Amino acid sequence: MSWLIDAFEQKSEKNGLIHVRRWFGFWRVTVNGYDQSSYYIRKMWQGALEQLPRPFRAKQILLLGLGAGSVIRDLHKRFPGCQVTVIEWDPEMVTLAHRLNMFSLKQAPRILTGDACGILPTLTQRFDLIIFDLYCGERPEPRLAAPEFQGQLQRLLKYNGYMLVNVFKTPALLESTDQVFTRHLTWEYQFNTLALYRRAGYTTYRGIDGYLRRHADGKKNGFYIQTHAKQTGNLIPGLSWARGPIRFEGYFCDEEPMCDPESPRRLVIWQPSRANVPCPKGWWQFPLPVNVRRTGHVKISDPENYWKDWNENVRRQRTKWLKHQPLQIEEVTVEEFVNGYREARPWFQMRDVFVKQLRERITRFPGLVYMLGARDMKTGKIRAGFAMIDIPESKSSIHLTSFFHPRYGQAGVGTGLVDAWFRHGIAHGLRYMDFDIFWVFGDPRGWKGFSIFKSQFGTKFIDYPPPYLKIVGKKSVR
Repeated sequence: MSWLIDAFEQKSEKNGLIHVRRWFGFWRVTVNGYDQSSYYIRKMWQGALEQLPRPFRAKQILLLGLGAGSVIRDLHKRFPGCQVTVIEWDPEMVTLAHRLNMFSLKQAPRILTGDACGILPTLTQRFDLIIFDLYCGERPEPRLAAPEFQGQLQRLLKYNGYMLVNVFKTPALLESTDQVFTRHLTWEYQFNTLALYRRAGYTTYRGIDGYLRRHADGKKNGFYIQTHAKQTGNLIPGLSWARGPIRFEGYFCDEEPMCDPESPRRLVIWQPSRANVPCPKGWWQFPLPVNVRRTGHVKISDPENYWKDWNENVRRQRTKWLKHQPLQIEEVTVEEFVNGYREARPWFQMRDVFVKQLRERITRFPGLVYMLGARDMKTGKIRAGFAMIDIPESKSSIHLTSFFHPRYGQAGVGTGLVDAWFRHGIAHGLRYMDFDIFWVFGDPRGWKGFSIFKSQFGTKFIDYPPPYLKIVGKKSVR
């Protein structure tokens, strides 16, 4: 084969006649006039990989559709040492990729030949990055839209992973993917439409529209506001408030919020939920934490066996608690809860601050704040309690505050209260139980023990980076 100019054809039972051309070192592989591998295809995927956040590292990659393998070298260049698994429908394409030396022996991927719909359910490994490039002629594989197929992709994508999708000239097919994944970016490369997705996971309640609308009372806690994301145009809810002469504006989201330059001068605080959100021009990252730094939540995947993901210690405590309950757990009034809270906590543990916050939540979220109490049936007193707030928009319940009388400790009755909280969530059709703030280095030492206890329930953590700040708006004229 000549390095400058070469051409040949290869027959395939599935693709028919495969045309192969070489021009000054660049191979072009076409089927029915459409590129499978070419300089154009390689530049398209190079640009797509640039859309991934720079700190993102992919160790395990799933490539759906090999073509002739021109993207393999670029994957190894972007993610040195990565392991690539390929699913390819046509074995002749696999043969051709080896014949054209599209990748080195060291870069050789694991190739599974056959129908992706049949192979995906057999995979048990999970992937940091999935690249979807399956075609039947000029159209993407129509089963892209099937819920079963999308569900398999979601199962295989890691919690913090990404998926790149190429739909050529049919962007409407992305709508079905939107039902399962979260679309972060859509763009066009000449004739092709591509999109970047993340696995649709739990969204912190601090960025939920319904929560913010209820939280803002227009006086003490600020005003509800909305803006748009710069790249996608999606609406982003937020809060606006003032402290003396200084005005603030805050957003919890992973997309850069647009800030109105014509509004009064204010400090905008943008809190992403993940560390690899790039800092856009004009923003600066505050070096010290001004928001939460770590939260933890649990997804209820199996309502009938919700405790099976808990660790052995709390499962054992739950079994023991259900056999012998020295205290009776029931829903209690706010006054009963507060009285028990004051008795169990010493004055120096900011108990009055938490009581005030609890009463404010009850006022702003009528019918959504619940308090569980563990009652001593001999004395009638509440010896432990657990308060939570339900956020129906995100199908979640948030832990607000809890207490345990020193005599009973948190192990037995604490597990009993958490178990009752989970059962409350299931009865109300909720999917996520959010323990909210967890201890990290630098927080008060007294938080650490309870954080260790909360981490035993199959908890997934979200670590928040320092927020981005920006001063925008016009100075007020006096």
